[in-house]
Amino acid sequence: RPKVSRALAAWAAAGVRGAISLGNIIDRGNGMMRTRKAVAEMLSTFAEFKSHTWRWRLSHVHSENVFRSAVLHVPGEHDLAYASVEEVTDLMGFSTYTSSRQSPPGHAYHMVDTKVGWRLIFLHTLDVSVASPDLEKREEARAFLDKKRRQGGDATVSGGAVGRTQLTWLREQLASAGAAGDKAVVFSYAPLSESLARQGDASLVCWNCKEVMEVMFAFPGVVPLCLSGQQLLGGRACDDRHSRGLGRIQHVG
Repeated sequence: RPKVSRALAAWAAAGVRGAISLGNIIDRGNGMMRTRKAVAEMLSTFAEFKSHTWRWRLSHVHSENVFRSAVLHVPGEHDLAYASVEEVTDLMGFSTYTSSRQSPPGHAYHMVDTKVGWRLIFLHTLDVSVASPDLEKREEARAFLDKKRRQGGDATVSGGAVGRTQLTWLREQLASAGAAGDKAVVFSYAPLSESLARQGDASLVCWNCKEVMEVMFAFPGVVPLCLSGQQLLGGRACDDRHSRGLGRIQHVG
């Protein structure tokens, strides 16, 4: 927590007025009894970093975009290890800057419309995983892992994929943004680019990243950038389909 406090203070001093955490705000060793408390403690630390400038700038154009804290969050594997999606998203304050019209209740994916021509889309890349409380999604995850292993591909049991319902929701969000002439930045815990993931641990890539990118490229020019976690050393890659008239999307980890 002290390191996070120092980082937040440095960002604020440098003029940063908003931040997004891309998962794993706690470590893996907290155990079942302490995970919820550990997440709450870290969120209280992040809450030290207030973005009054951002809040004032948005409040006059869109009353719903009044963030309780300047730091928005994408849940990671460690955050969800011993707590449900509903518990973690409640702790992370999703209800303070989303509505049921922007995301199904109790889900870790959502959209924030800044009302200034940009939309922030947060994907849940652990939607389908062996740790999912949904039996159907657990079975889908096991089948995916078995297939990848037979093919000799990279996939880790701690990873996951974007589910069918979420893909449909993403398509709807991008269609809405495109119709309004807006751009969207996509945030995720796992990288959505195999090229980016290979710069760190290739097995940590979102299992169905290619399918997710096909949805994005179905709306050329809407998404210029994807930002993801899981890359401890950072990295960047470019998915370039400009020659096919579909534009290009930058990936930064």
